[in-house]
Amino acid sequence: MTRTTSTQEYQSHVGFIGLGVMGQAMCLNLARKLSTIKPDAELHVHDQIPARSEVFKDMSVHISASANEILAQCDLVFLSLPSGVEIAQLLELSAGRRKKGQWIIDCGTTSVIQTKAIAETLSKESILWIDAPVARTREAAIKGQLAMMVGASLEEFVAIKPILATMASDIAHCGALGTGQLCKILNNMILFQTVEALASAAAISEAYGLEAHALFSILSQGSADSFALRNHGLKAIAPRVFPESAFPVTYAKKDLGYALELAESLAIVCEGAQTVDERFDLAIQNGLSNHYFPVIRCLNK
Repeated sequence: MTRTTSTQEYQSHVGFIGLGVMGQAMCLNLARKLSTIKPDAELHVHDQIPARSEVFKDMSVHISASANEILAQCDLVFLSLPSGVEIAQLLELSAGRRKKGQWIIDCGTTSVIQTKAIAETLSKESILWIDAPVARTREAAIKGQLAMMVGASLEEFVAIKPILATMASDIAHCGALGTGQLCKILNNMILFQTVEALASAAAISEAYGLEAHALFSILSQGSADSFALRNHGLKAIAPRVFPESAFPVTYAKKDLGYALELAESLAIVCEGAQTVDERFDLAIQNGLSNHYFPVIRCLNK
């Protein structure tokens, strides 16, 4: 479904649901910059954990008592939720209460299959669903320098790009509905496999007697260099820093599962991804589920 509208119309009442690790930082940037797009726009925010809304109390932001309240009154709604499970629960609870003609932008990582199913269902209520998952780190979210991968018609993309730019510095139109999620889950699938390769390389190098930090510093000057090496390798695997407040094994396994689900639906076998999925399972079995996902390094003795 495509609905013709102006950016001025749909940004009168903007909602943001989900103020977690990424969502709170994204929403803060939206709150600070929304007036530059539309001076009289109102921003409504909600999270199931009330403490996460505290940072908005001294801003011109409405703190909503429930997600249903936002979905009932806002023209444009951003979602930053952990997974498709929470999205399904939200849509079930808000059934019959959502505002007709609403645009909902999913900034989390959701399966392509679920994304298309949700969009088809909501189109019957004249509600438009757009996938715009984000990539990069919490630091990038704080700085408003996220990458966004958008699945929407070109008309819809052009309409929402200015408001997306309050939170992201690189905004790509991937194609039609679902392609934003496609690009995001494949990005993560590649990343996870690279991190697994780095973890194995670190184990071999240290067993031989060369510290992982020295190895990665040398590799960063050659063809093995990558974003994963310079960030996950040098900042997590080498110093063995795997905090619980970062992107955990459970989230990584969820995203990888979406990629494997899509591959299976297309009759494609991804052995490398399946191996990493098994490594995530092993990490969970070893009590590492809530640690930053490069903790799979600790599975190598």
